[in-house]
Amino acid sequence: MNEGRAITEQKSGPAWEPLAWFVACLLLYVALGHVAFYKTDGPDIVRLFDAHQKTGAPLQHPWHVGFLPALEGFRRALAWVGLTPNYVQLGNWWSALLAAFGVACMRAGVRRLGLDARTGRLAVLALALSPGTLLFASVVEFHAPLLGMTGLCFWWTAVQVQRPSWWGMVALGGLCHGAFLIDGQGLFLPAWLLSFFLARRAANGWLRRDVLLGALAGGVHVVLFVLLPSVLPGFYGFWSNLAQGLHEEGAIGRPQSLDYTPTIFWQEWLWPLLPVSVLVFAAPVRRTLRLEFAAFVLGLLPFLYLSVRQLVFEPEYGAYMLPMALPAALLVAQLFTGARWKVLVPCLLLGLLPWAGASRDHLKAQAAWDAQFASAVAQAAGGMKPFVLVGSARELAAAYARLQPDELLWVRENATMARDKATPGHFAGIEGYLRALHAGGRAVLLSENALASLDDPRAAMLAEKATLQVGANDTFAGPLFAQYLRAHFTFEPAAPGLLRLVPKR
Repeated sequence: MNEGRAITEQKSGPAWEPLAWFVACLLLYVALGHVAFYKTDGPDIVRLFDAHQKTGAPLQHPWHVGFLPALEGFRRALAWVGLTPNYVQLGNWWSALLAAFGVACMRAGVRRLGLDARTGRLAVLALALSPGTLLFASVVEFHAPLLGMTGLCFWWTAVQVQRPSWWGMVALGGLCHGAFLIDGQGLFLPAWLLSFFLARRAANGWLRRDVLLGALAGGVHVVLFVLLPSVLPGFYGFWSNLAQGLHEEGAIGRPQSLDYTPTIFWQEWLWPLLPVSVLVFAAPVRRTLRLEFAAFVLGLLPFLYLSVRQLVFEPEYGAYMLPMALPAALLVAQLFTGARWKVLVPCLLLGLLPWAGASRDHLKAQAAWDAQFASAVAQAAGGMKPFVLVGSARELAAAYARLQPDELLWVRENATMARDKATPGHFAGIEGYLRALHAGGRAVLLSENALASLDDPRAAMLAEKATLQVGANDTFAGPLFAQYLRAHFTFEPAAPGLLRLVPKR
């Protein structure tokens, strides 16, 4: 028995290797962490998380319902060991941790499949150094945590391929639901995982039991998806009322036609996830990979469909397709493991790293904008601790990236509040809060952008997303709030784009 274990370890690599991949990738991804937010999801995550920390607001995102509770658990674990990162660091570390975990789980799963060590390492390297992985593992987003859950589900699927069991497939259905909780896109993972399970098991001939096992795991996933939102409606957000959720998803104001499929396929798969996104389509050349390639295609299609519905004119650099980089990397590694490819493919992967860095230019630009905004706030505060009312989503991102959580307030909720809910008591409460800050020695600041968004909330929202369906300004409380501020405060120019609010007698 010991001799057999030694032979297996020599073939597939040592048992400790997944841990080594985890540590190496975690250090790499943390080192790559950005100080700016990637797009709007990051500030939204932080805003909801901050609201919970300040006011006890529900720790919930309407679509990715388990993400924020998991992030809070991570924050508490860090606090237990004496680490208190700011919100951007917390989100970056969470992405890095889960991405590294996904890579390690992939390595463990490949060992379970019995592939030789060189093939396994090439597959893991292709995933770990994918431009998409490097990007989303270093920013505050949903996608790297989903990659972590994808890796976990893949590992357990590989365990079931090796030694399937009824309870093991029940657990697989539960793990897929866990992936769905972290990121709603995880709903589609079983399309690939169960097809992959059957493709791998088919190497020993089709077995009725294998089909039933796959159906069991899929059934558990479906039952949990249907049952739990009705049992826990307060936790499952839009999933508790799917008709309302689908209405919200369909009201984004962007085209959702399948006519855009070729464009999205290039924009979200081929270009951002090179080289595996292209090389994977050579897999059918090898007869032994055709069933596994068919499973990959079945898994890819729902993620592509979702990208078409969501991302026309809104490029996301492969975010929605990132889970499928794992099976693509696995297929490419199995295809190109001959001696002639031993050096070429790793060199290709490493050669793309500078290009992957160049793709982050927009993050560098946003970091520069954030720094300029923070400098203006410091100038306007004149040595006092600031409190800034910010207007646009871009200003909110800069404030969360560069200021402390108690130094900012986003005026969007007041600007877009229904006018019939804007009572005099509500305005008076805000006035009293700002006066108290001023009396306590704080520099109370208002960005010109925030004032403009109060005066004209419709224009402010359309400037950020022209496809939104927005009501007329006379339905919003923003203009009333702007009038109230002018009546009770003097606006003094303090820095470019910033006004100081001084209470009137």
